[in-house]
Amino acid sequence: KNHPQLVEAGAVDALIECLKVKDDETRFNAAFALNKFAMAEETKVHVAKAIPWLIAVARMLRELLTCTQAVSALRRLGTVESYRLDMVEKKLHEVLGTYQDVNNIETQREAASCMCVLSESVQNRKPIIDTPCLELMLNLAQSEDVEVARMALGACANCAEDKKTHRLLAERGNAMHILAFLMRSRHVAVHREASRATSNLLGTRATHRLFLESDGLRSLFLVARSKDNECQLNASLIFRKLTPNLDNHEAIIAKGGLEPLLGLVQLRDVKIQRQAAAALRDIASNKDNKVTFAQEGGLRAMIALARDEDMSLQIIACGALRHLSLSSRIKRPIVEEGGLGPLFDRAMQEPLNLDLASQVTATIANTAENADNQITLVKDGVFGPLNHLSTIDSPDIQADCSRAFACLSANRENQVGVFSATEYRTIFKLAASPEEYCARDAAITIGNLSVIARNQLLMVQLGCLVPLVSLLDSEFVSNQKYAARALYRLAANASNQKKIVDAGGLRGLVALVNSPHADVRQFALMTLCNVCAHPENQPKVVQVDGLAPLIHMIGNTEESEECARYAAMTLCNLATNPVNQLHIVRQKGLAPLISLSGHENPDIARYAGMTICNLAAHRMNRLPIVRAGGIVPLLRMASSDKVEVQRAAALAIYNLACAAANQIPLVKAGMCPALVQLCESADLDCKRYAIMTMCNLAANNETRAKTTRGGGLQAAVLLSKDEDMDCRRYAAICLCNMANHPVTQAQVLVHGGLAPLLELAESDDTDAQRHALMAINNLAANEANHGQMLQKGGLKVLVRLAQHAEKDIREYAAFTMANMASNADYLAAMGRGGALRPLISLAGSHNVHTQCLACAALRRLASSEENR
Repeated sequence: KNHPQLVEAGAVDALIECLKVKDDETRFNAAFALNKFAMAEETKVHVAKAIPWLIAVARMLRELLTCTQAVSALRRLGTVESYRLDMVEKKLHEVLGTYQDVNNIETQREAASCMCVLSESVQNRKPIIDTPCLELMLNLAQSEDVEVARMALGACANCAEDKKTHRLLAERGNAMHILAFLMRSRHVAVHREASRATSNLLGTRATHRLFLESDGLRSLFLVARSKDNECQLNASLIFRKLTPNLDNHEAIIAKGGLEPLLGLVQLRDVKIQRQAAAALRDIASNKDNKVTFAQEGGLRAMIALARDEDMSLQIIACGALRHLSLSSRIKRPIVEEGGLGPLFDRAMQEPLNLDLASQVTATIANTAENADNQITLVKDGVFGPLNHLSTIDSPDIQADCSRAFACLSANRENQVGVFSATEYRTIFKLAASPEEYCARDAAITIGNLSVIARNQLLMVQLGCLVPLVSLLDSEFVSNQKYAARALYRLAANASNQKKIVDAGGLRGLVALVNSPHADVRQFALMTLCNVCAHPENQPKVVQVDGLAPLIHMIGNTEESEECARYAAMTLCNLATNPVNQLHIVRQKGLAPLISLSGHENPDIARYAGMTICNLAAHRMNRLPIVRAGGIVPLLRMASSDKVEVQRAAALAIYNLACAAANQIPLVKAGMCPALVQLCESADLDCKRYAIMTMCNLAANNETRAKTTRGGGLQAAVLLSKDEDMDCRRYAAICLCNMANHPVTQAQVLVHGGLAPLLELAESDDTDAQRHALMAINNLAANEANHGQMLQKGGLKVLVRLAQHAEKDIREYAAFTMANMASNADYLAAMGRGGALRPLISLAGSHNVHTQCLACAALRRLASSEENR
């Protein structure tokens, strides 16, 4: 109470004068009095003027008690920031550095306390460490006196808050070894400050190795188990400083560090929990330790922490779960241990925290990579959180949402009746993202779901085509690739093929055919192949100049065989359009197609050949195909082991044979044996097209003989007995054409051709009757055949047909009987068989040649008395 009055009366000035005298006792009493005055805050401002003389007295180590009082006074004044700075400026720390050999406990306490106070100012820390004060500090830290050690450690901890002091502390002072040892002190006050100093010093990564080499982990684990709150905090901070360094993880885990660290995170102190949780998150990020971390309780601890009310703990816990979920061995345990509940809760949590939402979304996406989780996630309601998270304006969050959807949709059990319209619209919105990975994974999702026909229709109805078509023009190759892949699968449904083109997809797909990336080209071609199956789309490909890149692609198989294959398939579809058939040939597509038809890959060769077959349907292309060498691939196709290839070849050969100029080249190329083989096929179309071709070849005088020989005649006879009426009809035409030569006329009967012709002549098919009669008529031109014809009932058939409702059939029947009347051996039999009346009727024809034929026949029949 007296201090203010004494100070006001000038006591401080008087005491300063006393400090200057040479009497030891006077100086002691003056220092003592100033120390007392420095106790009160209101008098410190007056006592501060004594700082220089107090520092001077502190140098007088021979007067130890006086020094102690002076240092104590300076310590008390040092609680004021400006005075602390002034003291260091006046080299008080250097003075203290001379106290190395002082053994007086009180002096050591005051010196340690003064250093602790001075080090509270950031500007003082480096200067203190640069002087012998460092050695004094560390020596006193090892004092058996708890108060001395505590204050010295406090000073060390304060200085260590400045990273500029760390090198000197570690190297010159060997501080880490000392601190690691003192952390094992039985005195709470000592290991508390030692752990604080250690925590600060570990802020420099170079000190980590020193800490481990000093058996610091053992000390750390002991402090972590302390009941003292500050010790627990310091331990959590040390763990937090160590764990960002991956090199420390193995030692921490190997020496049992997870158990005390997990203990810290379970304390009900948020500050401690945050640091410990962050350390656990760092350890969880190490790919080498994830499984051990999870097995030793880290996974359950993080799941529990994710349920905490503190958002910062939620963020850290979800971050740790995100790291753990990267391991394929932990993805499933996260779900089995109940991790989805807190993750879903955090996903829907308000107010929004971007960091938390980011960690949650990434964790869900990672766990969704496990096939078993994909089903569980859907059953537990993942779509609600994902739909909500996808609305957050964050590229990373939306990208992880897309990735999660892509994983979930990859599971077949999730592809049918699982995704609702809400999920589809969310996915389509993500597909419209300007971010590469977000749009890519959304396109992958659409592609995955598009393997189901019902989904194909529904997604198109809900608007998936707009973002997909847009992605075809993306600057990112991956977006182009997976957009084309999704469109390819959607286009597998015929109902979507026209809609894709109407949505503007054709131009983008054609552009991607020229992509330098094989995958992009392939999916674009696969989509075009499906789209071009729709007749209305086929002419539009030509309109957008789509033929040129397709033709280029089939001519460059060395770039990609698969691309060449799908280009050929696309052209094959386009070539079903008559207008396109001309365009393909005019744009020089014929030569590469013919070349490709000889490719060693049977699929590529087949589709190239089938395209040629389609082109042959246009009569304007038939001559160019043969001139370009198109017969050779057709011959190969005709002997294919695939029925559809044989069928296409047979049709193409028939089309080519419809041009008279092609018939000789076809025969010269060896087509007749191939046709004979096709006539024996089990496939109806193959037989039909083959016999139709033989009809054309047999109609040509120059090719008839070769067509007939080598099994041609036998093939025609065989098909004249076929169950199919078309085959029998064309066989009759073929036999009719072949029977224009006397030798062949006889051979037809030798090979059993008469009976099926007679049977066909009596069929219900008028056209078949007509052609059968024409063939029989040619056969009747050879007198050697007449006996068998009569013997097999041919005359009866002719007489009946002479009464047919169709005039030309009646005439053909009469013509045949007229031919048979040339044989004198059978005139009477013919008369008895009823041949007279049809021939008399034929004589009434208005055609003079017919009249002559009938009259000649009647004349010959009249030579028989029975007939007259």
